[in-house]
Amino acid sequence: MFKLLVLSLFLFGATLAINLKRDNPSDFSYGDNPDDYPYGALQFLPQFNGYLYVDSPLSFQTSCFQKVVMDFSIDSSSADSVGVIEIETFQKESINCTSWFAISSRYSWHRFDVMKVGKTQFTIPSWKDLELDDVQAHGWMLFDIPEGILGDLEDIVATLGLFFGPNMVENNVKVAEEYFQIEFEERPEEFRWNVTLNENDIESGDYFAIRRWDGLDPMIMVGTGSMTGHTAVALWMDGKLYVCESTGETNYWPGPYGIIKTPYLQWIQQAINASYDVALLKLSAEARERFDEDAAIKFFKDNEGYPYGYHNFIFGWIDTIDNNYPFPLDKEILVPLSLFVESIDYATAESLWLLGLNFRLGTTGLGMHEILDECDQRQITLFELITWPEQDAWIYPDGPSMVCDVFVVAVYRAAGLFPNVTFQVTELHPRDSYQLNIYDTSSTLPSSCQDGFRYCQLIGRYELELWDLSTIEPFDSMFEKCGALPHDYVRTPWPC
Repeated sequence: MFKLLVLSLFLFGATLAINLKRDNPSDFSYGDNPDDYPYGALQFLPQFNGYLYVDSPLSFQTSCFQKVVMDFSIDSSSADSVGVIEIETFQKESINCTSWFAISSRYSWHRFDVMKVGKTQFTIPSWKDLELDDVQAHGWMLFDIPEGILGDLEDIVATLGLFFGPNMVENNVKVAEEYFQIEFEERPEEFRWNVTLNENDIESGDYFAIRRWDGLDPMIMVGTGSMTGHTAVALWMDGKLYVCESTGETNYWPGPYGIIKTPYLQWIQQAINASYDVALLKLSAEARERFDEDAAIKFFKDNEGYPYGYHNFIFGWIDTIDNNYPFPLDKEILVPLSLFVESIDYATAESLWLLGLNFRLGTTGLGMHEILDECDQRQITLFELITWPEQDAWIYPDGPSMVCDVFVVAVYRAAGLFPNVTFQVTELHPRDSYQLNIYDTSSTLPSSCQDGFRYCQLIGRYELELWDLSTIEPFDSMFEKCGALPHDYVRTPWPC
């Protein structure tokens, strides 16, 4: 469960609605100010203001002061080379406001606040091993905490409401409406949990598009532009229909976890118990003709039991240096966050990003400090390294690493749906998987399960509208360098 919470922080957290009704998306504007999101969830994340280098003043504005000038110097006359931060502020926005700051090196962080107009000074009296050299070379990362300490506490409480409590679904919807300025369509009560589709209408290779309003799925959506947070595939084996998927351990889904199969009727009941929104996508006639069921089943059996793809979860999402981080997430927060997680739980840090970063560098066993040093030697940044495409050939200590949609598309590739096209399946996320043009968009399924769409929604409280379904022809090296940000998540540059 801790891994999921850490992933949530990396995905920054906001909620994306899936059942959106957008007549003209260009009418909406996307804000970058906490005041635009009055519900307050996720606004506790500090905002990056810049790098504070030795004797190189930094000027910026905060919510409290119209202008702040901050300078960092080292008092070489002192035995311990005391660090000195001088701050000059101009014109407060209100009498009682305060600006809260945090600075972070690769070794420590410090917090301080400024209440008055004029000059203020803070000191760094001591240094950790190697920290002084680090700060002289890389500067401090300077963050502003717009909400202040009390505001942060309120925001943290609001954020917890996305993951727990009786109003979890409503809280997620509320945040989504703030981020995307949209309305959500609820399905009629009589259709929400009443499956009207016959089991025999489902064939091997059919795709399950899944969302749960639990904080994490919506974070995946808002981070990637997807309408879903989970994916599964149907396979008939030994005369029985199974839902096959890659899933992580949760408190709402029974084990086993990893790459598993569940009898369809049992899976549907579990999905109802978990309050899933689920839509079924049929393969197109052309894709159905190419689909090699035996090869798909063999691929599943060869990989059954491997764990969920934690090792490359983050890397399939981040393709660019700057254009995959929706507000309020800044890429710079990844450095102190990754170092902090590593310091309290090395195994989680290793699983979520250290193994993947080592693969990219061609190294083994390096921790975050060593990885940052290696990046310096190669004259690249950590933010560049993260964007290097994941390779399907990389085998982690516990086997191949496949998140839910990666597993499904890997089944499709094994079944022959992408002849003469070469791409890394592990670079895809849920949005990519359902926008591949392999699905039936003129469905003949019963109208009782179509909700006005061209596919069947099996269960769910909210309509599951899949924008741009089956519109992208697979191409070589696809989705490896795609930037996409709210509100419309247009992939740039295209093709990418």
